[in-house]
Amino acid sequence: MSLRAAERGDIDRIVAMWNHAAPHDPLSADLLIENAWDDEGVAGRYVVDDGDGVQGFGLGVMRASGAGYLKMLAVAPEARRAGYGSTLLGAVESALLSKGAGSITVAGSAPNYLSPGVDDRYADGLAFLGHHGYQVTGETENMTADLTAADLETADAESRLVGQGVAVRRAEAGDQVALGALLDHFGGSWHDEVGRSMAQMPVGVHLAWRDSELLGFSAWGGNNTAAGWFGPMGTLPAARGLGIGGVLLKRCLRDLRELGFQTAVIPWVGPVPFYQAQVGAEVSARLVRMKKTIDKRSA
Repeated sequence: MSLRAAERGDIDRIVAMWNHAAPHDPLSADLLIENAWDDEGVAGRYVVDDGDGVQGFGLGVMRASGAGYLKMLAVAPEARRAGYGSTLLGAVESALLSKGAGSITVAGSAPNYLSPGVDDRYADGLAFLGHHGYQVTGETENMTADLTAADLETADAESRLVGQGVAVRRAEAGDQVALGALLDHFGGSWHDEVGRSMAQMPVGVHLAWRDSELLGFSAWGGNNTAAGWFGPMGTLPAARGLGIGGVLLKRCLRDLRELGFQTAVIPWVGPVPFYQAQVGAEVSARLVRMKKTIDKRSA
């Protein structure tokens, strides 16, 4: 076995190994490039090669906050229990420690992340991480909407909103200042994600306005663009209950359908009943959040 830095020439082999090892997180070459090469925070990107091909892949990233993330880790099923996973994990942890990480969170490396957490169907993976000192910090869910079956028409709902003084439209370049101020209200990593959504063709952001006041937004294409992911989305508390969120959601999902996607992933979901009622989305993954604190004195 040899551990080495992953190269672009490994992409197809990594994708094939990953899809065999992690079937609940399907990967394409474009999606791997987006997560492992286009992410500016990459600290370490490794493969293990046994001479017959790539048998494992590990990826660690840093964020501007100083937080470290174990973004991706997988070993081919037939190569497990041979130390490959521990070798990859050790390499990623060392790379993150060298960049100043005091803790490492598994997945959820917003604003560029493959998954919010570890799918609970990977029982062996959860046990492996627990064995290596990672502790559960929470849970979240992803939902999936069937774009071939969902009713995504919004004309009637938009007409009702107009009667309440609310207009919904696709974002334009001149909306950046108002949109930035609205994103400040929600905090988090949404600025970066929505910035990527604004760069999509067509623009992947829809806005709800009352006169010159921006009340809400929705976006697609800000993360995992190659896989048809929705979000983020937000409406000011004072404007909730008017039906704005449903219109914003459906406009984005309609864009994704017109781009050829048959399903859309709605990640890191809070209001599950909202998405079920609006577009028939169903919970498709339950995800475990895990984290490990590193004692730098003994590292």
